[in-house]
Amino acid sequence: MAVLDRPDPVTSGTTVRLVRKCAVDEGTDEPGVRSGPTAEGVRREIGTLARCTSTGVAVLVAHGERPVPWLETEDAGVHTLESPPDSPGRRIGVLAALTHVLAGLHRDGWAHLGLEPGHVIWRDRAPGGRPPPGESAPPEVTLCSLGSA
Repeated sequence: MAVLDRPDPVTSGTTVRLVRKCAVDEGTDEPGVRSGPTAEGVRREIGTLARCTSTGVAVLVAHGERPVPWLETEDAGVHTLESPPDSPGRRIGVLAALTHVLAGLHRDGWAHLGLEPGHVIWRDRAPGGRPPPGESAPPEVTLCSLGSA
């Protein structure tokens, strides 16, 4: 995936950092290029993200078919569970937030079906701003890669 910085407003009138996922161009001869997602997988993820409105799921911003199927989502952060928080308390907080996101996803009739550490993005940030003095904000979790959902 390539991360882009778009200079034009996409959602709320501010600059939004996006993550782009493209299907592999199956006609390429470049070594190592075939390890990316298939065109069908990207199309399936576009369809899922377009219909899934569950809280804590990556937000689809744009998609297209040329030159290969591609999609862009709002960037939810840089940390995945492949690099979990250092402290045990923060790890528990991330896992608790993940259970809430998964419960909402299931309540809305969806299942991730490809849940793995790289598909769970976490960040330390309080919803709507800073936490009250003396309190730490619970981590936020976003699920991505819903092509199997």
